[in-house]
Order: sequence, then C-alpha cells, then structure tokens
Amino acid sequence: MTFPSPKIVGLLKTRDEWPLAALAITHFLLRQGDEVYVIDHCSQRPGAEALFPLLNASLGSRVRLYRYEETELWEEGMMNALIQLSQESEPDWFCPFDSDEFLAPSAPLGQSLAALPASVEALYYPLENWLAPREMDDARFEDYLRIEGRTLPHLPNAAPTPQQIQQIRGGTLSYFALAPERKVLFRNSPDVWLGAGNHQIWPLNLPAAQILDASSLKAIHLPLLSWPRLQRKSRRGQRCRLEGRPANFGWQNQMLFDLEQAGRLEDYWARHSLGADVPRPGLNYRLDGQFRELIRPAAEYLQSLDWTEKGAVQALTLAPELCRLGQRAHRALLNVAHPPAPIQWRLQGNLTPAQLAPYEAQTFPSLQKHWRSHPQRGPLTAALALRGQTVVALGVLEELDKTQAELLSLWVAPEYRRQGYGRQLLSRLQSVLKPRQTLTAHYKTSELTQAALEPLLTRLGWQAPEPTFLLAKTDRPHIAQAPWLRQFPLSSEFTVFPWLDLTAADRQTLAQLDYPPALSPLADPERLEPLNSLGLRHREQFIGWLVTHRVDPQTIRYSTLFVAPRFRAKARGIALLSQAILRQMESPAEFYTFAVAADNALMSRFFRRHLRPYMTWVSESRRRRFLPQKS
Repeated sequence: MTFPSPKIVGLLKTRDEWPLAALAITHFLLRQGDEVYVIDHCSQRPGAEALFPLLNASLGSRVRLYRYEETELWEEGMMNALIQLSQESEPDWFCPFDSDEFLAPSAPLGQSLAALPASVEALYYPLENWLAPREMDDARFEDYLRIEGRTLPHLPNAAPTPQQIQQIRGGTLSYFALAPERKVLFRNSPDVWLGAGNHQIWPLNLPAAQILDASSLKAIHLPLLSWPRLQRKSRRGQRCRLEGRPANFGWQNQMLFDLEQAGRLEDYWARHSLGADVPRPGLNYRLDGQFRELIRPAAEYLQSLDWTEKGAVQALTLAPELCRLGQRAHRALLNVAHPPAPIQWRLQGNLTPAQLAPYEAQTFPSLQKHWRSHPQRGPLTAALALRGQTVVALGVLEELDKTQAELLSLWVAPEYRRQGYGRQLLSRLQSVLKPRQTLTAHYKTSELTQAALEPLLTRLGWQAPEPTFLLAKTDRPHIAQAPWLRQFPLSSEFTVFPWLDLTAADRQTLAQLDYPPALSPLADPERLEPLNSLGLRHREQFIGWLVTHRVDPQTIRYSTLFVAPRFRAKARGIALLSQAILRQMESPAEFYTFAVAADNALMSRFFRRHLRPYMTWVSESRRRRFLPQKS
C-alpha cells in the first residue's frame, strides 16, 4: 500500500557557518526535504552572501533566507519564529537541523513518515559524532569527502555531568566518549514548541512519539570540524561569559574558550582529529566510508557551481519582536502545562564570601575572581529572586563604610531578562543604603552592559558614566608587529633590573618619589610576575618601574609604569615597556593585557598611537554612582 508523501520543511539557524551551511542545506534538499527556512544570525565571515551561487542555482527557489541582526541570542525564539513563517508553505513535518548535521535515513524519509500512524507526532533519532582530518579546510567541499572517522562512544546519550566536563577539559576523557543527545523531527501542529538545541518539543506528553535507533534513521554530526571552527566556537564561549550565561549554556563553547585562554586549544584539536600522533584518552573510532558516500551528491553539486560569482543576497529581515514573542509564547505554553512557583524575593545582609560561593554561577561579574584581587572590606548584602528552589536573579553589594558601598554583581537568568528583574534587584539593594551612602558600580563596556546595564542604571537615577580605564588585550603575533619594540634603546647610563632585585636603597628612594597612588608598584604583591617586572636606575639611582602581574598561566597584565618626570624624555618609559614585552615574548605566556587610567593623558595618548593598532580586544572600564534621596 502506498501513501502520499508528506511535505517536509527543514529549519536551520546558522551563524558564521558558510559554506558548511550550504552543504547541509543542499544535502537536505537533495536527499529528503522539500524546502528549507534559514535564519542567518549576525554572520560576519562573509555571511549569507557566500550562499549567493546556491540561491541562484536550481535549488534556490526552495530556500527561504532571513537575516536576524540583533546580537542577543534568542535561540528558541528564532527557531519557533521560523515555524510561524513557514506556515505559508503548508508543511506536514518539520525537520530542524544544524549546519554540521546530515540526516542519514535507511529508507526515503518521505515514505517512512507517510507510513506512520496519524497519532505519532514526533520521532527522536540518534546523532553519530564523526572525526575530521587534522588539516581539514571547511571552506573546501572536496575536503568533506575525506571525513571517515566514526566515533564509538561508551557513555550514554545525556547531557554531560560537571565531572565529565572537567575530565574533558583536563584531557583525561575524550569529548567523543559521550554519545550526543537525540534530535527530533515532528508534525506541524499549533500546540508544539521546539526546545533549544532541537532536542525536544513541548509539551513533552504528546499522544505518541517514537524513539528510533541508528538502523532506521540517524544524523551524522561534525561538531569539531576544523581548527578555525574551534576558534570561532571559542569566541562564542567568550560571548557566553560576557553575557553572564550559566555554565551549562553552550558548555562546549565555554570550555573551548577556557582552553584557548590556557593555551591548550591546539592540543585539544590534536586529540579530537585524525592525523596527529597524540594520545587520545577515552576515544574509540572506526574508519568508515559511509559519510563520504552520503555527502558526495551535495558536495559534487556545489563544486559544479561558480563560486566566484558575486552578488547581493535578497534576504528578508526577521523582526526581533517575533523572536521575543516566541519566547513569551514558550513561557506561556509551559505555564499552562506546569504552572510555575511564584517568585519569592529575599534581602539578606551580613553575608561572607564563603556563604555566597555556592552561587558563583549566578554572579556577574564573577565574585570568585573579584575576591582573588580584592579581599572583603565590609558587610555584604544580597538581593535574590527565587522560583521554588532556583535562583533566577541575584545582586550583591559591599558596604565599605558609612558613606560608600559598591555594587559587586548583578545577574539575571537569560530566560528572565527584559522582564524587570534587574530593576527590582537594584531597587532592593538601593533601599538598604544609608541616607548619605553612595552606591558605586564598576564595569567593563560590552554589548551586554551597553544594552542592559547602562539603560537600567539611567532609569533608576544613577549619575552619568565616568570612564576610569582603557582596557586592552593582545597576543604574541600581534604585539610582535609593533615597530617601536626595538627602536628606543637606553644609553649606558641607565640600568634595567628585575624587580625582585630591588635594594634597600631603592626602597628608600621609592618612598621619596612623587607618584599617584594608583601607580604604586607595591600593590597585589602575591601575583607579581618576576619574569618581566622591572626597575630602572640612572647612575645607580632608582628612577622608575614597570610592574606586571600574572593573571593566568598564559596571560600577563601590565599593571603600572612610572618614570620620574625629569627622565621621561627620549621615550625611556617606552624603552622600559619594550624590554618587558620582549622578555614575555621569549616565554610560553601568549597573552598581554593593559589597563590605562582614563585621566592619565600621557599614557592614553601613547596607547592610542602605539598600542591600539596591535591589540585584539579593546574595552573601557566605567564607574557610575547612585546617591540616595535625602530624607
């Protein structure tokens, strides 16, 4: 008995994944799909324009492309917005997939879906992780025909435990030892919501859902496809940190960011790719030609196109309101099935860092990092919002004295943002201030602080922001390009010496020098970096210093630079900085960070002219104050 083939629509959200996304789209359309609806989320390399030849080819009429230019990630909102938009195509089934996933049914998918009873609303199918060659170029379609490493995981397909994540991070467990979570395809229904990651649909209590094994339907997954892709995923992990996301949100990307900061990302890639002769603890795999044959039609089709052809992609802009509306619809759907516990607000004073330590994942910026360089100076007060036993918002302030307090952390769970929780946190913290006590907030500028924190502070009556420091970071390849590193040698009258060789006579001279307190070389002695913290003498007289501090094994912070005023001519400060940088360049420490006081006109000018062109990241530290109303 034959059944009419259902209409299958693919759903894809992608960012900086071209031309990999073109391969996934083409494979879906050639193998099992009728149309694909795509959201391109803020791609920059070069973005959806790389899809131009495909959209102009014979498959192009079956691809609907939307752009979403808001940087904030509304993953579920975006995917469910696509579901709403695709209703004009009258689909029978939806097949959401990622750019690195390639469906591999054992029989034509349309026939299999047509034969299902009408009561079956969804199919859950497994993913198989595959290894890529060490020198994989994900921009070359022919390189995909070289992928032949099918992993053999021995741990169940569930979200990894914190212990397993630590083992993967430490190199004692392979990422590929874990079986990926299942994915879902489902019927078109007005009562269904697609969850984050395309792993499940809501409500979970559907009339019927089938769980398939790999013999009938699976998808081949290429999560660690190439070295450049790992670096892009690390950048996304950095963004998760800047946005204050919890540790389990995009945990792979956050882990890759940590590994890159520690200088271990290349080693991680070597252990999770084929072609490098390195130990791979916990990794089992088998050479298999299945993916090569599966992807060959799509790869050869794309190779036949003229990829030198350029043009503008005619894409529609997806309104942010549609995605946010989708997020609210999701919450409403969950609330109908599972009414949430009411929000409970608490205000607790006289806390200690140890009492707040269990809530580290709910702090932004990190309180643990703050305590490492700033010991507690006064009583701590926390305002928090609880839903059941879950903390959904947390703010912490420290009372310094009767006239000053500092806002240390302000965090709201991503799904509760833009709903007034941040305002309520701050209002509660402001309510504990004494009549003449000023509350101060110090923060780094970022997309998150400019979009959320600064407007919030303005609405609550805080004073205008004051720049305090220019902040910057770079790496060895970029700073090595600075031409001034070797252009300003010191004459024989000057001696540069390691800071640890500071003599008693030098200390006496230091006590007599007139320098701003912020430039003291004696601050934070526990983390002083002996490698390139330097002192400067002129004819045996101590006249200046450059002090650095170790931030982590791969990063050194250039903290204070001072040269006595009468010796500042002929770029002697630059010479001292150059010597410190050159010493670090001979060490394994890869990264350099700088902080320049905003009111230091001389150093600010030097930074703009000589350092800024060789930085990989630049931001600004700001300060804002709140003065309570006089009663």
